[in-house]
Amino acid sequence: MPRPQPLIRSARGSIVLPILAAPTWSAELEPLVGGIRYRAKTELHITLLSRVQIEALAEAGLDARELDRWLARFRFRFRWTRRLWLIERGSEAGKERSIVQLIRQPDQSRLRRALKRASGVNLGEPVPHVTLYTAGCPEGIGIPNREAFRRLRTAALSLAALTDPTHPARKRCPRRAR
Repeated sequence: MPRPQPLIRSARGSIVLPILAAPTWSAELEPLVGGIRYRAKTELHITLLSRVQIEALAEAGLDARELDRWLARFRFRFRWTRRLWLIERGSEAGKERSIVQLIRQPDQSRLRRALKRASGVNLGEPVPHVTLYTAGCPEGIGIPNREAFRRLRTAALSLAALTDPTHPARKRCPRRAR
C-alpha cells in the first residue's frame, strides 16, 4: 500500500493527494491506443474533492476550516487495481481523452458520506482513480462521481494495450446517450 503524501490544493482549486509514481505509468511511455497517441501526465494525483464540489460545500455553509477538520479525520490510503479505462469527452472535432487507473480508497467514500451528513450536499459516489496518460487535455478529464464515469468511459484497457499498439481494448462500453 503506497504511503500517502500530504493533501494539497491544486492550481485548479481541487483537493488532491499527490502520487509519486504508478505501476503502469512511465514519463517516457507514449501509448498508442486506437490510433491515438497519449502523453504521460507530468504530475500524478488522486482528486478527493473538485473545486466545484468544494464551492457547493461552502455555499451550504461548510467553511474551509471545517472542511480541513473533516479531511484530517481520514488517512486516504489506497491500493492499486489492474483496471485501466479509456475515458473521453467532447465532440469528434475536439475530443479529449485520458487513460485512468482505478484504485481502492474506501476513505474517499467515507469522507463524502460524512460531508453529506454535515452539509446536506450530495457529492455523489466517487470513482477513485489516477489519470496516467492524456490526449487533447494535458490536465486530464474530471470524474466527479460514478454517474460521470459511466457517461465518459469508452473502453476497459488491458495492461498490454499501453505498450503494444496492435493490442485492442479489452472491452468496449455500450454507447450511452450523452
